[in-house]
Amino acid sequence: MQRIALTKGEWFYDPSKPLGRPGGFGAVYEGVSEVHGALAVKRLHLTADDAAHREMRIASDLSGRNLNYVIPVLDAGQDADSGAYFVVMPKAEKSLQVDIDRGVTLTDTEATRVLLDITNGLIEVKDIVHRDLKPANILFHAKQWKVADFGIARFLEESTSLETLKGCLSPHYAAPEQWEYIHATSATDVYALGCIGYALITGQPPFLAAEEATLREQHLHADPPALPAKCSPRLRTLLSMMLRKSPNARPTLERVRKVLHELTQAPPPGPPGGEGLQILAEAGADVARAEAEAERMRQQELSQTKARELLAKTGRTVLLGILERLKMRIQRDAPNAEIGMNAIILGQGCLEVPWKGYRPGSAEGAWPTNAFPNSKWDVVAADEMIASQQRPHYRWSASLWYCRLPDTSDYRWYEASYFSLRPDEGPAPFSLTDRPKDADLAAAPIMHLYQLAFGPSAIDDEDEDDFTERWAALLALASRGKLGHPRNLPLSPKFWRQGFVA
Repeated sequence: MQRIALTKGEWFYDPSKPLGRPGGFGAVYEGVSEVHGALAVKRLHLTADDAAHREMRIASDLSGRNLNYVIPVLDAGQDADSGAYFVVMPKAEKSLQVDIDRGVTLTDTEATRVLLDITNGLIEVKDIVHRDLKPANILFHAKQWKVADFGIARFLEESTSLETLKGCLSPHYAAPEQWEYIHATSATDVYALGCIGYALITGQPPFLAAEEATLREQHLHADPPALPAKCSPRLRTLLSMMLRKSPNARPTLERVRKVLHELTQAPPPGPPGGEGLQILAEAGADVARAEAEAERMRQQELSQTKARELLAKTGRTVLLGILERLKMRIQRDAPNAEIGMNAIILGQGCLEVPWKGYRPGSAEGAWPTNAFPNSKWDVVAADEMIASQQRPHYRWSASLWYCRLPDTSDYRWYEASYFSLRPDEGPAPFSLTDRPKDADLAAAPIMHLYQLAFGPSAIDDEDEDDFTERWAALLALASRGKLGHPRNLPLSPKFWRQGFVA
């Protein structure tokens, strides 16, 4: 045993007994302490002082926190005698990689619980981006899975030398932006977590090329393979969302945790809503995978324009999937409805999706960052929905905005409709997609001629069912000539149940 003296005391480790293979920044050995028992002692083998000091800062910070889903750091610092850097941690029972190497695959429920533990760990230290999340760094300790080895992590506000990180990635779990040495965020960890989800369910990560150059190409361009049919549609959908190529299009860690938690609480797979709903859920998972496939183009430039164009393209693909599932649901429940490319007709009612891709000067690109300066909505793409009725004539419309709202961190599709304080403006609610200045002022905390009649209400991912129900109800009302001016504005979430002014 070799003795080391660090900040908080003396520790012992055996350099002849490594625990796993060496990593990019260090090797871990068996150790022991009279107080803490079996240890894992990491000796850093960096030559770059800035990287070594970075790991020391992070390890020292973690040692002062009360953590439940992160392997605790007992001590960290420079050995008084050798001058080497060490991080001392309790020894875990095993790593997740050990189970994967043994060919262990998990059920949906088991995989969901493991992913939830990892997500909880990342959120516990949400001011730090891990950047090297992989099964070897997920350890089983004190009867649960915990995140370990923040070797190349960095504090969110700290800049990092890209040269330090080259050659230190874990190729099977590295996000597209890491391959291009672009600034990493928590979305980078979300991507790696999606790769881990694949490994838990299939026994291997989504991309397996032997050559690193090929792996890079796969992470940047290729579609992940389809998950087995036994995997639940909701879990397949979530993993597809996490593996989107654009970091801004991935769900936040908080959203990932919310969905995983819901999955752990969900009843066993079955047909509580009938076989049709199960088919719809399967279709939703397939379309979610198609959405991820559609954004596989490489982010070739760091410019804001290029990044926003890719994000807008992803948003339009997501919206197209939502609308296709809406059509499928209506066709199933009302088989006599006439389903067209951009319209659904039932009796006197019609749902229209013009798909104009509104943007001043371009229908294909992204909206400028300052399109909504008063409300601070960061709108990237937009469209609108219309429900119309023949007799008596009535037109009900709403804007669809792909944006990031203030105090949120991810881009989503939102529905919003508006009304005017001028009595001669016309029937409400209506869309302002083609009048973004008025839509911006309506959402701003100031008095304006236009006001929000509904929303903004998220319509994608876990909120898609509410959107489907809302517009299916509007079509049903219009088909029987019962659509009209609402009794109250703004609208309540279930406004179609309250009737309309005759």
